Amino acid sequence: MSSWLANGDRSAPRAVVNCVIWRRNSDETVIRRTSIEGEDLEGSRSWRAEGTLGGYYRNLESGTRKRYIPSPSAPPPPKLFQGLLSPLHSPSSLASLHHPHHLITLSSLLGYLLYSFTMAQERAAPIRLGSTAPNFDADTSNGPISFHDYIGNSWAILFSHPDDFTPICTTELGAFAKLEPEFTARGVKLIGLSANGTDSHKLWIKDIDEVTGSKLTFPIIADPERKVAYAYDMVDYQDTTNVDSKGLALTIRSVFIIDPNKKIRLIMSYPASTGRNTAEVLRVVDALQTTDKHGVTTPINWLPGDDVVIPPPVSTEDAQKKFGEIRAVKPYLRFTNLNNKKE
Repeated sequence: MSSWLANGDRSAPRAVVNCVIWRRNSDETVIRRTSIEGEDLEGSRSWRAEGTLGGYYRNLESGTRKRYIPSPSAPPPPKLFQGLLSPLHSPSSLASLHHPHHLITLSSLLGYLLYSFTMAQERAAPIRLGSTAPNFDADTSNGPISFHDYIGNSWAILFSHPDDFTPICTTELGAFAKLEPEFTARGVKLIGLSANGTDSHKLWIKDIDEVTGSKLTFPIIADPERKVAYAYDMVDYQDTTNVDSKGLALTIRSVFIIDPNKKIRLIMSYPASTGRNTAEVLRVVDALQTTDKHGVTTPINWLPGDDVVIPPPVSTEDAQKKFGEIRAVKPYLRFTNLNNKKE
């Protein structure tokens, strides 16, 4: 993508991830995009955007401006908003608000805001608990995969780490590798991710096994273009230290627990500076599977074998029929132990 330019910001490539207008210098075609997904931003600096809707492009050398004309791949605003948007020359430039030739009326501002809201509704919904885990194809240290096929009818844990050959990541991957038999016994597949390539992953795995005494066998996804990272929102835009040599954002320490229906059941995000607790990840798997199997909930610091909580919608009478002995602390707080459950 070296021939494309977004908003003229070459000093901080990460800052233009969500830019919506791009211009190709070779033929002056304009397109609208919602993400660069880590493409290389090095290229011509001749033109930059001066507004994303009804805006202009300015030649930095001559000062010439050209009107933004959408290409077929960038449909114009809805007719309802076109008249409102026309006076809004440079909505993204605060400096332009003071320019005498840049008239911004209340109607144009409202039109811009309404259109922006409409466009936002058309974008992919953010990942939430209960969302379907985005599918993707990727190369891994164990070969190419299609993510949903890899999960199959199992549970899965997708977790990212910032970079190969780094200290905290090495300890984390070793810990997950040592606990893999426990996850496997619960029907859970592990899969890691970082922005490095497969060759780097394979070399690093040797270091991990040597340093931690593990034997890492689960795949690590190669995501140099950050396609999976952006799909799963694994990037911290505030941590300016967590970047690669090109200044592109590295992933944070995200954890996604995904059930056999490909639904996301847990999301955890740790900053790059803080290692995760693998025992806690395993505990949450136990808690989720216990809830699914028995229709109960788990209190704070719960571990398998501890008392569980009867959900409020279940009556005490029905709970006694199903679980036997019930310990009611309050009408809304009732405990039982699954070891006493009636068959």
